[in-house]
Amino acid sequence: MKILVIGYEAEAKYSGVFRDNFCSALDHAGLSYDVASPGQSLLNFPNYDLYIGAGDELLRRLPEQVALIKSMGGVAIDIRTKKMPNKPKTWVQSIFMARNYQVDYVLTHMPDSRKRCLYIGQGLNEKLLYPEHDEMFTIFVDHYMPGRSAKVQRILDQCKRMAENRHNIRIWYQNSQGIVENVFQEDKSQYKPIPFSQLSAYYRKTHVFLPTHRETQGIVAAEVGMCGGITLLEPWMYPKKTLENIPHHFYQKNIVWPDTVHIEANMKFTRSHYGMDVFAQRIKAALDSIAAEAL
Repeated sequence: MKILVIGYEAEAKYSGVFRDNFCSALDHAGLSYDVASPGQSLLNFPNYDLYIGAGDELLRRLPEQVALIKSMGGVAIDIRTKKMPNKPKTWVQSIFMARNYQVDYVLTHMPDSRKRCLYIGQGLNEKLLYPEHDEMFTIFVDHYMPGRSAKVQRILDQCKRMAENRHNIRIWYQNSQGIVENVFQEDKSQYKPIPFSQLSAYYRKTHVFLPTHRETQGIVAAEVGMCGGITLLEPWMYPKKTLENIPHHFYQKNIVWPDTVHIEANMKFTRSHYGMDVFAQRIKAALDSIAAEAL
């Protein structure tokens, strides 16, 4: 099967990072492919069997491209958290979208029983995500996110008390300035995106990751877990499926700090779910299934 991957290059955005991880998985699976950016005309890429939008609902946002793919005889495949968008307005728009604007298949990060949905999960960059801890006990606090029930200040207050009562500790917090150290005041401005090659250097030293808001996937926790860290969170913050695949402990408002962080065990467990080999296996199985049915 001849595959075209459509995706963004921006390293500081989720879509760009995911496109690179998806292409790495295709390499691991021994599948050949070409890459196009969403800004390029697909008329310059005829005669492909599978056209895959490798981003955050990328082809749902580009219905004209989907129609063009179908007119060229290709199969349009989108990658999403689940088949239907979370926002009610977008969900309704998707339902009533003309058939020729709707993709043929959806590869999902979360299990979805709807027709023509195939679960692939996530795969993460093992070349950038590995343990690199030093003598400092390191806590990483996630950024503020509007509309997601963020509890940043409550978490920062507890981190401050922790820092006052323990030696050899540092707290990193992502805010509008980037990654700041031992700053305990919530910043509700737009957080500063950081290229993943730089951001991963912080994850490699992180012992404890603290989410601050409700997540749809929870990829940062998995990235920290790939480096051997553990996530401490309230149960409502992360999806159940993510929690099954990452090292974590729950707390209720008051953080319960661990006595020990088991770096090797955390890394091994997380890689069994997010390692590139297992991600490649899931993708190949999904694409083989699509090819058998549609080609």
